[in-house]
Amino acid sequence: MSLTRPDKEVITPEGYALAPLFLRAVAMAVDAALASALIAGLYFALFNPLSKATGINSDTDKLINYRLDGGLMVEDSDGMVHDVNGSEYKPYQEAVEKYYLVYNAPDSTLCPEPLNFDVAKYNEEILKLPKPGLTSDSYFVYQKDSYGENDYTKVGIIKEYYFVDHDRSKGLSEEGKTVMLTFYQEKYNEAYTSMTDSSYYQAIMGPMQWKTKLLMSAMAFPSLIAVYALPALIFKNGATLGKKLMKLCVCSVEGFDLAWWRKLLRVAPLLVSCALFLFVDDLFVSFPMVGAFFLISLGFGLFTKRRQAVHDIMLLTVVAREDVKKEEVCTK
Repeated sequence: MSLTRPDKEVITPEGYALAPLFLRAVAMAVDAALASALIAGLYFALFNPLSKATGINSDTDKLINYRLDGGLMVEDSDGMVHDVNGSEYKPYQEAVEKYYLVYNAPDSTLCPEPLNFDVAKYNEEILKLPKPGLTSDSYFVYQKDSYGENDYTKVGIIKEYYFVDHDRSKGLSEEGKTVMLTFYQEKYNEAYTSMTDSSYYQAIMGPMQWKTKLLMSAMAFPSLIAVYALPALIFKNGATLGKKLMKLCVCSVEGFDLAWWRKLLRVAPLLVSCALFLFVDDLFVSFPMVGAFFLISLGFGLFTKRRQAVHDIMLLTVVAREDVKKEEVCTK
C-alpha cells in the first residue's frame, strides 16, 4: 500500500475521475457546518420547552437546591447561582463547615440522608485532629477550655505556626493563606463529590442525564439524516449538498449509481459515531474515539488505489468527480 498524491487527477478504467481528497475534505466541512447549524437551531428553538416538558428543568432545580442547602453553591449580588470560587480560603472554609456541620448534622432537615457529622467527627475526619491521647500533623489544633484543656465540643482552629510571627493577632502569613486555601479547596471538592455520589443525588441525576441524552439525540439524529441521508437519496448520484457544491458524486467501484440501501449504509458509521459521542459519559473517551475513527477512515484515502475511506471499502463505493465521467457514471 503506497501513498497516493491526493491532488493528482486519476481516471479509472471504468471511466470516472476519483475525487481529489482536498475537494472531498471541503465537501465534508460544508456538510458538517450545515449539520452543526441545524442542530444548533433545533437546540435553541426546542431544548428549553422540551426540557420543561420532560422534567429536566425541575430536576436541575432540585440538584441546585441540594447544593445551595449544602453550602456548595452560593448566590451572588446579581442573583446568579454558582460554585464557590476565588483566591481566598474563607469562602471554601464556610462552605465546608456548612456542608458537614449544618447540612449533614444528625438532626438536619435539609439533607435527605445526613452523614451525621457533629463537631467531634468534623474535627477528626475533616480537620484530622487527633483523638484524646493521640497526636497528629494536622494544620489545626483544638481550642482550649477555661482549664487549658482541649475543648472537643468546638471546631479546631489554625495552628499559630501559620500566623505572622506566630501571633494570631497579626493574621495569617502568606504561607498560611496558601496552605489554608489549598486545604479547604481540597475539602470543598471532597464535599462536592460526597454529595454528587450520594444515592439521593444520583436518584435524580441518573435519569436526568438519560433524558438529556435522548433529547439531544432527538435533535442530532434528524439533523444528520437531513444533511447526509436525504440529499443522497434525492440526488440520483448519491451526493450530499457539500459534495454537490464541489461537483462530486458517489458511485460503485464499477461506476454505477448506488441502490438506496447502500446510500443509507454509507451514513451509518456517522450515526454510530454520533451515538457514541452522546451516550459515552466520559468525553475524554468518546471525543478521541470519534475523532480517531474519522481520521483513520479518511486516512485510508491516502493509501488506497481508489482513494476510498473505510466505509467506501466496506460498501465497494467511491467518491468521484461529477464533471469528469462517462455517460452512465454518476448520472443525475
